[in-house]
Amino acid sequence: MSARDDLVAAAERLVASGRSTFSPAQLIAEVRRAGSDHPDTTLRSVLVGYLSRDEGEPSPTPDVPFVRSGRGQYRLSVGGVPEGDDPPVGQGPATTAGDPTEEWMWEGNVQAAVVRALAADGWDIARVADTKSREQGHDIVARQDGVDVLVEVKGYPSTRYVRGDKAGQQKTYAPQTQARAYFSHALLSGTLMRAENPSSRVVLAFPAVATYENLARRLSATLHRIGIEVWLVDEAGTVEAAPS
Repeated sequence: MSARDDLVAAAERLVASGRSTFSPAQLIAEVRRAGSDHPDTTLRSVLVGYLSRDEGEPSPTPDVPFVRSGRGQYRLSVGGVPEGDDPPVGQGPATTAGDPTEEWMWEGNVQAAVVRALAADGWDIARVADTKSREQGHDIVARQDGVDVLVEVKGYPSTRYVRGDKAGQQKTYAPQTQARAYFSHALLSGTLMRAENPSSRVVLAFPAVATYENLARRLSATLHRIGIEVWLVDEAGTVEAAPS
C-alpha cells in the first residue's frame, strides 16, 4: 500500500475505535501496528506535506483526506473540499525577516509543491525526506505504472543564517553565489542517481528564480543527453519543466 493509503486506513481504524482526532505520532503508531514498512519520516512528511489542510481552509488538491487544527491534531475530512476557489498549490506565507522556512523558496516548500504536483498527477509517493533534519537519501521517490521518479530538491539561499551562533542574522554575501553551489551539488547528486538507477526518471527541482533558470538553460542539451530533467517551482507552487 502507498503511504497515503496506510495513513487513511489507520485514521479510519482510530475513528472506528472512538477517537475523533489524533496527533501525527498516534496516527503513525497505528500505521506501524498494521505492519507498514514506510519509514516514520516519510509518513509524517506525506501527512503534513500534501495530505492535510488547515481547519476552514480550501483544499490545495481535489482529494485531501485530513484536516489539521491549531492544536496539532488531525481528523478525517468530512464532506470533501470546501466551496470556493482553491489556492495555488504550495503557496506559503510571504517572505519575512524571521524563520527562513516561511520563505516560498525554502527547500521544504519547493519539495512540498513537487510532492503535491506528483500526487495530483497520479503518482504514488513512496518517500519524502525530512528537509529540516537534513535527512539523507532521495528527497522524493514516486512511482507510477512501474516507473520510479527520483527527485533531488534544492531551495534558494536565505538572506539570513538558519543555524549556529548567527541564526537570524543577515548574511554578508550574495545569495546568487551560494545558489550556484546549490545547483552544482544537485547536479552531482543527479548524476550519481542516474548512474545508480538507469531505469528511473531523475529530476532536479529548484525554485523558479533567474540563477537556476539560466543555469538550467545553459546545461539543457547536456542534461537531456544524460537523462536528467529540471523542474522549476514558482511562488504559486506551479511545477513546470525548465525551458531549454
